[in-house]
Amino acid sequence: LVQSIINVPKDIKIRIKEKTIFVKGINGELTKKFNNNINIIYKKNTDTSLIVRCYYNNKKSTAIVRTVTSIIYNMIIGVSKGFRYLMKIVYSHFPISIKHIQSNNSLEITNLFGLKRIDSFFIPSCVQVCTKNLNKKEIILLSKDIEVLGILSSLIQNKCSISNKDCRIFIDGIYLASKKTN
Repeated sequence: LVQSIINVPKDIKIRIKEKTIFVKGINGELTKKFNNNINIIYKKNTDTSLIVRCYYNNKKSTAIVRTVTSIIYNMIIGVSKGFRYLMKIVYSHFPISIKHIQSNNSLEITNLFGLKRIDSFFIPSCVQVCTKNLNKKEIILLSKDIEVLGILSSLIQNKCSISNKDCRIFIDGIYLASKKTN
C-alpha cells in the first residue's frame, strides 16, 4: 500500500466523482480526470485531508501516487493564489514587436530575427496576457492552471528561438525568466 496525504485549506472545496477531482477556490474551479489505478479519498474531519492511495507496492505505483499528489497540490495552489510566468524579450539588432489581439485571443510576434513572417499563438481562455510592460520588454502570463501555462510558455519559447546558429552570439528570442505564485 502506497499513500500520500495532502492537507487542504479551509477555503478550498473539493469534490470527487469516481476518478475525477473538482477543486474550487476564490479564483475559480479546476477539474482533472485520472486514468490510473489509484484511490482518492477525501476526509472532512476537523483536519481536512486528501489521501491518494495505490494498492500495489512497487516503484511505478509510488511514482504515480507522487505525481497525482503534486498535480492535486498545484490545483489547490492555482485556485487559491494563481500562477504567474514572466517572459523576457531579448534581441540584439532587430527589435521584436508583440501585439495581444483581444478579439480572437491571440498573441502576434513580428520582426523576429528580422523576418517578415508573423508568428501567432492562440491564448487559452484561462490564461491572461499582460503586455503593459513592453517598455521593459516583458510578457506576463497569469493563470490558475499551471499545466496550460507551462505548455503555452514553452511553445512561445521554442517557436521564438533560433536554430542552426551559435546560441552565444544569436541571443534573440523570448525566454522564460521566472515562475511565481500570485
